[in-house]
Amino acid sequence: MLPSKHEIDVVASKPGPKLEGVSSRLKRALIHPNKGSYIEGIRFSPDGKRIVAGDYPGGIVQLWDVETGKQLIKIETGHEFRGSEEYFFLTPDWKALFVAREKRKGSQIEKVGKKGTRWEFDGDIRVWDFHTGKLKATLKHDPPRGIQWMKLSPDGLTIVTGEHLSGETEGAPKETCSIWDVRTGKHQSFPEDLRLACLSPDGKTVALAALDTKSRFTTAIKLIDVATAKEKLSIPVTEKFAMAYAMTFTPDGKSVVGHSKVFPGRSDFQTWQSYLKLWDAESGTELASFPGEQKNSAFSTPVFSPDGKGFACVDSNGDVGMLFLFDLASRKLVKSIVLSDKRTETGRELVRSPVYSPDGRWLAVLTQMFPKYGREPHIEDVAQPRIHLIDAGKGVICETLVLPQCVAASICFSPDGRTLASGGHGKVLLWDVSDYSPAR
Repeated sequence: MLPSKHEIDVVASKPGPKLEGVSSRLKRALIHPNKGSYIEGIRFSPDGKRIVAGDYPGGIVQLWDVETGKQLIKIETGHEFRGSEEYFFLTPDWKALFVAREKRKGSQIEKVGKKGTRWEFDGDIRVWDFHTGKLKATLKHDPPRGIQWMKLSPDGLTIVTGEHLSGETEGAPKETCSIWDVRTGKHQSFPEDLRLACLSPDGKTVALAALDTKSRFTTAIKLIDVATAKEKLSIPVTEKFAMAYAMTFTPDGKSVVGHSKVFPGRSDFQTWQSYLKLWDAESGTELASFPGEQKNSAFSTPVFSPDGKGFACVDSNGDVGMLFLFDLASRKLVKSIVLSDKRTETGRELVRSPVYSPDGRWLAVLTQMFPKYGREPHIEDVAQPRIHLIDAGKGVICETLVLPQCVAASICFSPDGRTLASGGHGKVLLWDVSDYSPAR
């Protein structure tokens, strides 16, 4: 995740990086109302005629006409430092916009000689009419909770949220999850030991991690029926000291992809071995387990190819940035691609989740080096981001786009695959990749 703030004046302790020429594929820029922010959540409308993006943490969601660049709808959702940069969601028909909110206050307390924190949270899910920009509903817990993150089902009818609970603790606040029926606004909350949820493609099943709240380790992955809130399946986590969770379902809903970090001991959290897991959603059988290729690696949430036959993910925590390509039919890792040397004496490179072109022939991956200043760098101190265009079949980098100096956080292909959109400094950048399209 990028630094939590982006509009502060930090004096650089070292000269900024030498700038390179921007790729000639850049064809135009769409200016966001918040010109000093970084841009998140870029996506094209299904017909490719409109494009939307929000700034973070400013919370302004802006809609443009792609052909003319005209600003169509601006919705101010509120300046918030949210638990996830992916803070807004749209229904498939683009009629409704959903944004979660969290307000928190922590005060130090002492009881019976022990220090702790009294947490107070407030939050809700706000729903806007995306045609008019008017707020039309607010979904809220009673008593209120802080909404740390949310996800919307592919059909736009179900929401799953992760929440912080008010109360007194000796450390971090208590957490839990809920599922919401968008049509009724009603929700079903889960016990505090069930967290980190993902929804099946049909929105009928939610997968959660069952935790031992004292040790923090995961005991099982549980599949819950959304309609009845009853457990359908419990998949045991067999490793003794593991933190595991379900990241996503496969497009056909038949399998669950998860991530597991296995630690050497109960109190040793400095090193771990990561595994990408594939479980059968009907029986709970472990279908595959892929160990991370680096020390303390961390797999990103998989992104599936348009035909659903494979998926890609990156290692976002190792010494080098890596992209992995998997085949679902054979359940095998087919290619590992080194994208960058992530750690140097002066900085560390962030690797973003990949995106597929609509025809599945190409992948785009965003990388960017950040300096090690110990404080958030000024925009002039960060290196120019890069977008690697990768042949998905051959697993090779074919071209690398150099972006203008900015903090880049999001990329997206147009539905026809002829345009790639990326975040710039207070703008959406549009890149011509038409010669990579099926019409080539």
